[in-house]
Amino acid sequence: MSISAISDDSPIDPDDELLVAYLDGELSRDNESALENRLVENDILRERLQNLQSGWELLDDLPDSAPSLKLVESTLEMVVADLEKTSSPKSWTLRGIKWPLIILLASVMGVGGAFGVSSLSKSYRYQRELDDLAIAENLDAYLRGRDIELMRILSSSTNWSSMVSAGKEIGEFVPDNPNVVSETALGEREGIVQQLPIEKLRQLNLRWDRFNALSQEDQVAVRRTAAAVNSQPDSEMLLNTMQIYAVWSQSLTSELRESIESGDPIARKNAIDQAIEETQIAISQRSTLKLNEQSTELIYFALQQIVRHRVERGAETTARHLERMRERFPEGDDPYFGTIAAMVFSGSQRNSGAGSSNNSSRRRSFWTGGGERPAPITNSELSTLKLVIPDETLEILDLITHGDALLETITLRAWSEEAIRRHFPMRRREESTYLERYIATPSRERDVIDLLPPKEILGELSRETPFP
Repeated sequence: MSISAISDDSPIDPDDELLVAYLDGELSRDNESALENRLVENDILRERLQNLQSGWELLDDLPDSAPSLKLVESTLEMVVADLEKTSSPKSWTLRGIKWPLIILLASVMGVGGAFGVSSLSKSYRYQRELDDLAIAENLDAYLRGRDIELMRILSSSTNWSSMVSAGKEIGEFVPDNPNVVSETALGEREGIVQQLPIEKLRQLNLRWDRFNALSQEDQVAVRRTAAAVNSQPDSEMLLNTMQIYAVWSQSLTSELRESIESGDPIARKNAIDQAIEETQIAISQRSTLKLNEQSTELIYFALQQIVRHRVERGAETTARHLERMRERFPEGDDPYFGTIAAMVFSGSQRNSGAGSSNNSSRRRSFWTGGGERPAPITNSELSTLKLVIPDETLEILDLITHGDALLETITLRAWSEEAIRRHFPMRRREESTYLERYIATPSRERDVIDLLPPKEILGELSRETPFP
């Protein structure tokens, strides 16, 4: 049976209507059986049905994930190519397309539309996830530093800037993932994430999980904070301050943190000043990690010269203490150790006061000697250490203290204590047995150890340094 072309005024081929009804399941059982018999015998009719059926199957089998739009374009190109093969080049027009192919083309276009909508939806969700990933990268900053006014107050403070630069000198206030994702263009973020080292990727993944674990309300609040920061002309400075504040605030007491984040301007200012001062002192004490062996050797040498200079000037207390140390440790390689330790640790707040245990006091007394002690080392004597400290170590001192006399004294005292620890005469005790350590202890001091409870005896003999 031949199928004539259709026009606006021409009737639809009855076989086409019959095939559409068959696919829709609208035929009676008798008509359905008759059509199926014709399909077995008629290749053209069977091919027409297959073309119509492919459109239905495409719509029914849409995948969950958005396919490439290139697939839709390729499908349309194949349909058009098929039309060109079966039609006359001179007379091919839309009116010359047979009814099944019109339906197929409409179906494919519908599929393309579905693909397009699904693709746009998937693309939007993927873009939102990439945006959220940049937020998750700095999740703590957005959660704890959401007060933009407070961030501006901190960033404009000279003391804050000094504290931050000092902290960075010893490795503090350095973010784990320094804006790797947020500083990368949206289309390049997936690639940059794949290039992250394993440890950085793990940290980013942990933040991403924490972000997704937030309630919907909290996620919206975090996105709002991020948008507010990004809209500021000094957004980079604000985000950097928020990152540092997120770390710094966790080291403060809850009372100080509440005062800093309160709405009372006076209470806020006082709390900020107090918190910065405490942090700077802590940084000065932790700066001992930056000292190399050369620096500690030179510092200890300078401390020996301070003891000698005192004795030469007639400081009787220091002279007597040095003599007692020589008598107590006649075989010691360094008779100055006990006197230096007594001078330096006498003024150390970390080794005195209510928090100091009796056992710690006995250990210090063991190595610094009982009786009259030399006067604590003075600030003026500490300042002379700068004469022997290498230039690179002096640069660290300047970066940490920024010329503040009090911080300089605190730092030099901490460095002196570290030099003493590294010169502890029994520093390598872990290489000997308990019996060897006991025998190596001067006889006068064994009585002190003998009177200790068993557990404290083992603890005393196990210690690498008597100055915690």
